[in-house]
Amino acid sequence: MLKSFFSLRAAAAAAALVAVSSLAYAKKGSFKDAFTDGKDKFPEIAWTRVFPENVKGVAMAADAGKVVVCTDSKTYCLTDNVEPDWTLSEGWKHAQDLGISADGSLVYFQTDDKPKKNTEAMTLTSRLLDGSGNQIWAKPNPGRYQSGTLSPKGKYVLTGEVMHPLVRLYDAELNFIWEKPIQYWYVTFDPTESYIFDGIGGILYTTDGNMVWEYGPNTRILSVSNQAQMVMTQYYRTVKQGQTMFLMSRTALKKIEFKGQGGCVSPDGSLAAVVDENEKLGVYQSSELMASGLASAKPVFSTAFQKPWVIAISADNGKLIAMGRENSSKSAMLLADLKSGEVLWTKPVDSRLRNIYPTSDLKYVAVQTNDDTVVKYICY
Repeated sequence: MLKSFFSLRAAAAAAALVAVSSLAYAKKGSFKDAFTDGKDKFPEIAWTRVFPENVKGVAMAADAGKVVVCTDSKTYCLTDNVEPDWTLSEGWKHAQDLGISADGSLVYFQTDDKPKKNTEAMTLTSRLLDGSGNQIWAKPNPGRYQSGTLSPKGKYVLTGEVMHPLVRLYDAELNFIWEKPIQYWYVTFDPTESYIFDGIGGILYTTDGNMVWEYGPNTRILSVSNQAQMVMTQYYRTVKQGQTMFLMSRTALKKIEFKGQGGCVSPDGSLAAVVDENEKLGVYQSSELMASGLASAKPVFSTAFQKPWVIAISADNGKLIAMGRENSSKSAMLLADLKSGEVLWTKPVDSRLRNIYPTSDLKYVAVQTNDDTVVKYICY
């Protein structure tokens, strides 16, 4: 069984540390659980929770390890046990846009009494809870039907929509700060919430709304380090362009271009992982990669890998997780120890799986394994 690591949909959320899309699986149905095949101790299941309704959203507190799950009518929080720490339901019918701060102290989502279609007729209610499930506030979405995203530390709420290039930034009390003509789905916070990236426009802003750098349009943010010291992007318009990647240094205002399939930067910006056009996953010192280019830089770790859907480096630079196509006939997830240079384990995964929700130390991963089930794994 295996059923949105690291999109963004503005955040997505990812949006945290690592970047992650909003949908956990590409097709409906239960996936075979290939993570725990009985051959190795890890990854092992911490818990499996089957919910009474279909799951509409999953999010992981990157530092605290709390998993929040929303169905249409309830929101759940689970940490170490299959029984929820808390459950909240106040009669709403359609929950969406779930997010949780890295420390687990704030949970954000939106609700409505109608399904999310015919959006012009919707009036969403934005809700913010504390880490114990107590509602801090419930307020009408100022954009009525616009999607919302909680920033990584929970200081901001960003709203917008797909069809119209307009996003609005609010503080944690939903007080308006600024708005800009930016496409919502291609906006990313840095983990410290100091900067915001507009992928389509190719502009880096401070969270005060000031433009810092115009770095080039029509890219998607693959990964961004703390304080946006290092940023990895990729063209998204065509397949050919999608093989063009960029590594950028905000402090040096320098950008290099290379061919690759995907990658990420470490939270402190000192390491960069790249899956190159020769189907090799390499981890490099960012400074050497910026100075020498991909062809000349020497990796501190490398292994064969074809196409990553999720890739991230732990906060202490000690581990790397990657999920995607290992080769033309096999999809897999692997965990590597960057200190020893060893792959700790590799497990086959269903090719429909597109997203996982990891903690910042990569010790835990949450996966939606089918329509109504979420599993939390211990990776090491």
